[in-house]
Amino acid sequence: MPTTRSRAPNTRRDAPDRARYVALLRAVNVAGRGIVKKDALRDAFARAGGRNVRTFIASGNVLFDADPARVDAIVAAARRRLRAVLGAEPVVMVRSAAEIQALLRRGPFAGVDPPKIIKRYILFLAAPPRKRPRLPLVQPKEALDLVHVSKCDCWVVSRRKPSGMYGFPSLFVEGALGVPSTARSWSTVVKLAALLASGGAPP
Repeated sequence: MPTTRSRAPNTRRDAPDRARYVALLRAVNVAGRGIVKKDALRDAFARAGGRNVRTFIASGNVLFDADPARVDAIVAAARRRLRAVLGAEPVVMVRSAAEIQALLRRGPFAGVDPPKIIKRYILFLAAPPRKRPRLPLVQPKEALDLVHVSKCDCWVVSRRKPSGMYGFPSLFVEGALGVPSTARSWSTVVKLAALLASGGAPP
């Protein structure tokens, strides 16, 4: 599965030939599947050519610096290295610092403080959607609402189910749009944006 990213201007003043990126791995450390330690993730991307590599929480988020022309090659090499750890090459979605910042400024979640009983997710798609359902698309059983799709990202609201649990949106979105995805909570995206803006240092 090729990585997906769009070209973005470089904003790193101290390294004009590099930009900051985040690699978002699908199905890592989720429900006992795809178990990989942070050290292994950092090592795979560093050995593949990424610079200033760090991870954030355990859900498969790797931040790194790279020449924009080298990003795809670095991620492909890191995926090959992770095959020995995971048993298969992981699906990886890549976004630049500028693209992550843009997610905070657009879409239905921007500037909105929702009720605390609602969870919000951004889902990063591995390719443009193969299917375009009419929105909002509701999954009543899992109490999920797919509310917005833009290029290779989409916005989902998760509500509390009668069981008291919240539905997780990945399978719902993949079925609706026809492409692999990886989900991150809105709060995680906000923290990733801060880390990317700070060059990887704690915000």
